[in-house]
Amino acid sequence: METMKEWLGILLEPLAVIVAVVITLWWGHKYWRKQKNEEGLFLQKQKLYEAKLEAVKAVWGLIIFFSENDNDKNMFLRGGKNGQGEKEIYFRADQAKQFFDQLNIVFFEQGHGAFLEKEIKSLIFELRSQAYAWYHIASKSPEKKIVIANAQKYDRIVEIREQLIKTLRELLLVH
Repeated sequence: METMKEWLGILLEPLAVIVAVVITLWWGHKYWRKQKNEEGLFLQKQKLYEAKLEAVKAVWGLIIFFSENDNDKNMFLRGGKNGQGEKEIYFRADQAKQFFDQLNIVFFEQGHGAFLEKEIKSLIFELRSQAYAWYHIASKSPEKKIVIANAQKYDRIVEIREQLIKTLRELLLVH
């Protein structure tokens, strides 16, 4: 009986060590897998953030077509005063065409539209709709630019542009 106890003591000691090692390895592997999963999720979120950032920057580049500052790409040009003393705003069809082309490139060809918030898409496409209505009118005119007769529609363009700028900035600050 004594020898049996000695043999059991000799056998159980390494068995306990082996069980402890197996449990430690199992727990270590489980912890490692958890860390790898968290790392994968972090990398996925980082890539999504980078894609959204690039999309926001691409849309920011489209604002130049609606800028208050006169430039070669701006489709709205400030002119002199009309007979009633009000400032005239002109619509330039060539710049609008450039905007439509650039919008297609940014949203579809470069794929940035897939990463933009719904609100941004809505605002940019409302701008496009407003500009397209004037583009349609301007395409019937022999002039390179036409006077905008409806100041309220232009005011809406300014509202949309300002809301778009505000929304883009907020997105950049949140992320």
